[in-house]
Amino acid sequence: MLKIADVVTADTLYGNADDCIEPGETVELAITFENRGSGEGEGVRVVLTAADPYVTLESDSAYVSTIIAGGDGIPEPAFVLNFLPDCPEFHQVELVVEIVFANGRQAFDSLVVSVGGSLEDDMESGSPDMMHMDLMDGYVDEWHLENYRNHTSGGAYAWKFGGSGSTRYSDLAHGVLVTPELCLGPNATFTFWHYCRAETMNATYAWDGAIVEMSMDGGDSWFQITPEGGYQKLIYPNSDSPFDPGTPCFAWTTDWTEVEFDLSAYEGSARIRFRFGSDAYSGFEGWYIDDINVTDDLASVDVDERDLEVIPAEFALHRVSPNPFSRSAVLSFDVPRTSRVVIDLFDVRGRLVETLADTVTKPGRYALTIGESSGLPSGVYFLKMAAGGFSNTQKVVVIK
Repeated sequence: MLKIADVVTADTLYGNADDCIEPGETVELAITFENRGSGEGEGVRVVLTAADPYVTLESDSAYVSTIIAGGDGIPEPAFVLNFLPDCPEFHQVELVVEIVFANGRQAFDSLVVSVGGSLEDDMESGSPDMMHMDLMDGYVDEWHLENYRNHTSGGAYAWKFGGSGSTRYSDLAHGVLVTPELCLGPNATFTFWHYCRAETMNATYAWDGAIVEMSMDGGDSWFQITPEGGYQKLIYPNSDSPFDPGTPCFAWTTDWTEVEFDLSAYEGSARIRFRFGSDAYSGFEGWYIDDINVTDDLASVDVDERDLEVIPAEFALHRVSPNPFSRSAVLSFDVPRTSRVVIDLFDVRGRLVETLADTVTKPGRYALTIGESSGLPSGVYFLKMAAGGFSNTQKVVVIK
């Protein structure tokens, strides 16, 4: 019996090589199969199909001669999937996997691949859904959208861990709020605003608390990430606490407070989750989360200014971040040799909205801010870069 053990994606064919699936990219998919039966799997042919309007299969069949009992194998060549430019960010694609053996026997499996994106969520405008769940038997998940408190100017909602309105969180509570699949580019930063009321013990320790974690493997494993300036407290040793003793945590803010994380050490596909937990005694109002933003924190520079430490090997137009955006966004691009660089912004009908760059440019990596001067109205736009025979187009979405 063959089962899917691992899936690895690579976007080096027609993508930005960050191992994160994004709209408009062509992606290679390598699937590892594990033989959980007692006999050898011989002459294994694997065929993928996808009933999805945003995906086409350029290479849908692969082969491996033998997978021994208890062993694993990777059919070759890699599958090749084209994700259309109008594919929504955070879209999930279900693939049907047909396994055909040399003796004619068939088996079927399935897998889901996620299209990543950047994230700007004020909890008001219908941004991609967050997931929430409990983590331990006997503990409750109390994440919900709440209009009792919020940070957004003129807004109504924030995510809260705790009871409805001002009601306190329960004893033995433990839940996570998880972002969709994100694509982290160079120099990524992550910010959010929060309001926290958890049970503290003294200036150093807290009985209950909140932390932020990240996964780089689709949610199979998680690790705690540390904000600029660190956390406020440590979890006091307590057998009823869902946290390990000494875990750094948030526990109390005097008002809404912005938190920033430097994610420049990470690049590619990622998920972030907010985790709150309480012990068996006493509760307070809980933890509110609002105005999340994950962005590539590239400084806005004129096109004739460049990062002299970076001489790229090839032309590239990198992912706009954030995307969608409401006020402004940053795009970066690479120039490996002195060339005339033209970057135009078109509307959805193909009409030129603005020329962002049209100049002879020396080698380097550059960053530009879009949206600040033009005050772009809500809608779908396309950025096109042309330079030295290179051409690439990227969709951006403005939400007011």
